[in-house]
Amino acid sequence: DNGGSWTDINKGQLDVTGLAISGSTIYVAGDVVAKSTDKGDHWTIDTTGLESQSPFLEYLVVSGNNIIGANSGWLFQTTNNQKGWNLVGEAPGGILCLTASGKMVFAGNYGIMQSTDNGNSWGDGGAMPFSEFRDINSLAAIGSNIVAGSYVSSVNGNKLFLSTNGGDTWTDTSLLYGPECLSVIGGNIIAGTDDGIAISTDSGITWTLSSSQCSRIPIYSIASDGPNVFAANHSNIIHSTDGGITWTSTDSVFTDMNSIAVKGNTVLAAEDDVNGAWAVRSADNGISWASDTIAPYVDQLFTCGAGFLAANGGQIFRSTDDGRTWFLTSNIGGAKCFAIYGRNVFAGMYNSNGILFSSDDGEDWSFTNASTGLPNVTIDALFIDVSYIYAGAALGTGVLNAGVWRRPLSDFGISSVTQTPVQIKPKLHIYPNPFSQSTQITFTLQAAGYEEVSIVNMLGVEVARLFSGELGAGEHSFLWGKPTGLPQL
Repeated sequence: DNGGSWTDINKGQLDVTGLAISGSTIYVAGDVVAKSTDKGDHWTIDTTGLESQSPFLEYLVVSGNNIIGANSGWLFQTTNNQKGWNLVGEAPGGILCLTASGKMVFAGNYGIMQSTDNGNSWGDGGAMPFSEFRDINSLAAIGSNIVAGSYVSSVNGNKLFLSTNGGDTWTDTSLLYGPECLSVIGGNIIAGTDDGIAISTDSGITWTLSSSQCSRIPIYSIASDGPNVFAANHSNIIHSTDGGITWTSTDSVFTDMNSIAVKGNTVLAAEDDVNGAWAVRSADNGISWASDTIAPYVDQLFTCGAGFLAANGGQIFRSTDDGRTWFLTSNIGGAKCFAIYGRNVFAGMYNSNGILFSSDDGEDWSFTNASTGLPNVTIDALFIDVSYIYAGAALGTGVLNAGVWRRPLSDFGISSVTQTPVQIKPKLHIYPNPFSQSTQITFTLQAAGYEEVSIVNMLGVEVARLFSGELGAGEHSFLWGKPTGLPQL
C-alpha cells in the first residue's frame, strides 16, 4: 500500500544493504545475493560469479532488463532469466552509490562512472579530476555552461570547474582562487573568493578581479535583486547597483555574519551574537539596520516569491512581510542552500537529509520523492538550469568524496525554465552638473558590445554624437564641450 504498512518477510535472517525490483522479481544484496518471484515468500540464493567477492554485492539498481550490482570495487550485471552474475566494470576507488535513468546508469566513486547501455559497459561519466574533486560548495549556470566551486586542499584551497555540456565533462578554469559563492547577474557570473569579487563576462571561461578597492576582501555570501547586489564576509557588506561591476562600502559592521538576502530595498543579514544567530533587517538598502527585529535563530537566508526563507540546523521559517515576522514551515531538518524557480523551491539539507521540495513558496514541503537518486549526503549547493536541478555535495568525511548530481525538472512537474537575463542599464555619472563650458560623462558597461554616446535636447533630438562603435566591459569617460551660443546646462 505504497509504504503505508509493512510486513517482515525474512524474519531478520538477512543483513540487506541493497534492494531492486525488476518486473515481479525482487533482488536483495548483503550477506548473500538472492531473488524472489513470489513477493518474498521464498528466496533463491544466486552468488554464481561472485564467489571471490566480499561482500558479494552492496548496491543494486535496475536498468531495462538488466540488474546492476556493485560492491567496494566491482560492477556486475544479470537479468531475470539468467543464473549468475557477469563482471562488467572495475572501480578501484570503490562504489558508493548507483542510480539509473532509461539506458543511463551512473555509479559514484571518486567521481562518476557512466554506462549508456543498461550497465553492460562502463566508462568515465564526466567526473572532475579525482585528485582535485572535493566538497562542492557553490554552483551556477548560464546558458549551456555550468560552474562548480570545489574544495581541493588546505594548501591549494578552492578551484572552479567548468562544464559546457550539462555536467558530462569538466575542466579547470583560469580562476586562481576558487569561489566560496556564485551568482548569475545579467549576462555575467559573480564569484566571491578569498581575494574578493571576481567577474566572468564569457560564461565562466575567463575571470578578472573587480577593480573596486572595497571589493578586495574575502567574500562568503552574495545576494541580488536585479542589478541591486550585496556581497559580504563575516563583518562587512559591500553594495553594487550595476550588477556587480562597481562596488561601494556600506557603513554596516557585523561581528559574525553568516548569510544575506535582498528583495527591493530590504536586506536581511543572519548575525551571530552571544544569544545565537538572528535575522536583522535593513529597509533602506543596507544604510541602517534594525537591532530589535523579532526573528528566529537562523544562519541561512534566502529570497523566495513574495518573501524570505530562513533556516537553522533543524528548521525552515518563512516571512511574507519583509522579515518583520516569521512562521515555521518545516522541522524535518536544517537547510544549507536553496534553489528557486517561480513558486517551486528546492532546499538542500544538512546531515544526509537530502532535498526537500515545495511548490508553494516554501509553505509546505515534500521529502519522499525529492531525494530519489541521491546518496546520503549533506547538500552544499543547488542550482536550476534550463532542464535540470543540480546538487553539489560531499559524500562523506573523506576529502576525496564529492560530486555533482542532476535530475530533470520534469520529475517535479516543472517545464523547461526560460532564462531571462537581467537588463542592466549603464549608470551615468556627469560632472560638473550643471556646467557652463564642459562636462565629463562617465559610465560602466556590464559587457562588451556596440554602443552609441549622444547628447539630446529635451525633445529627444540629437545635439551631438560623442562616440559610436565597439566598447569593452568596464568604465568609460567622454568629455563634452558645450557649443557656443547654448545657455548654461
